[in-house]
This record gives sequence, C-alpha cells and structure tokens, in this order.
Amino acid sequence: SLYGTYVLGQTGGSSTNSADFIGITDQAIADTATGAVIVQGGVSDKVTSLTTGSDYYVQSDGTLSTTTSTVPAGKALSATSILLEG
Repeated sequence: SLYGTYVLGQTGGSSTNSADFIGITDQAIADTATGAVIVQGGVSDKVTSLTTGSDYYVQSDGTLSTTTSTVPAGKALSATSILLEG
C-alpha cells in the first residue's frame, strides 16, 4: 500500500472522486486548509512500495496501483518516488 499518499480532486460527492485526479500531496490537508499539491510534471518522493519503471493509475478507492484504470497517475522513478504524468 502507499502510505502517506493522498489523491486530490474536486470536493463534494458521496463517493471517491478519483476520476477528477489533479495530483497528490505529501501530507494530509483538511478541506478548509491550504497546502502544496504535486501536479503533472512534478515528482512526489513520499510514497512507498512502488516498482521502479512501472506505470501507476488512480483506482476508484483513491489509491495508486499498477492495475490499469482510466485515470493515469505516473511512472515510478524508484520505490519511493513517482513522476506524475496525468
């Protein structure tokens, strides 16, 4: 699993908004707070358990996985970093 990874999209709705993926943060951000979001072209180095060189996708539950979905996230540069390609 990818501890410390938070998928961001638009707010609202009763289910995950994984299809609205815009980036990830390196820490939790409350819905009324501000914080840095790593977006397409950026690198997050706060993820874990990635397979170097593998493509990752946002899953319907908001996690990242190598299981293909309609929402690409990026390519793992190492076990702990991902280049967001979106």
